[in-house]
Amino acid sequence: IQTNGNVKVLDKKRDLEIISESIFFDRNQNFIMSNFKTEIQDKNKNRYFIDKFLYQINKDVLKVENLIFEDPQKNIFKTSLAYLNTKTNRIFGKNVNIDLNDQNFANENQPRLKGNSIVNDDKYLELTKGVFTTCKKRNGCPPWQISSEKIQHDKEKKIINYKNAVLRIYDFPIMYFPKFYHPDPT
Repeated sequence: IQTNGNVKVLDKKRDLEIISESIFFDRNQNFIMSNFKTEIQDKNKNRYFIDKFLYQINKDVLKVENLIFEDPQKNIFKTSLAYLNTKTNRIFGKNVNIDLNDQNFANENQPRLKGNSIVNDDKYLELTKGVFTTCKKRNGCPPWQISSEKIQHDKEKKIINYKNAVLRIYDFPIMYFPKFYHPDPT
């Protein structure tokens, strides 16, 4: 089934709302896809803006390209390729940039994370080969950053843990921490 023109799909089983200009539904293979800009909202009020997607309904998997994900706390995740498990609300992605909500920071701060890969769900966020800074965005390296082999955010305990972290000032390594943690911005 091919539908065009302001299409809305409701997946009541997974409590998803999908809105796009054009959607193709293959009843035999049980998938939905679109090559057009699409907005998806889930039961937790997470909003996903994507360029194209393939939703394998039986496997509970959404494969998306050029994802912009906004959670209810107004944190914005951007990644070129991601898989979303519609049953667990877990996201797997690569080449991710996260702009954190800056309401708890002074005006000149722009807290953000960047990493090679991400695993995110309601309780945890994990980045590999990640970088964290609160410095204002500018050309060149930020004045300070913490780079780490692995960054884990425990959302329930509100703690950010680092494995093999290096504090850098203007891209110059200052201090190494095998393990390091601090409270999250909230």
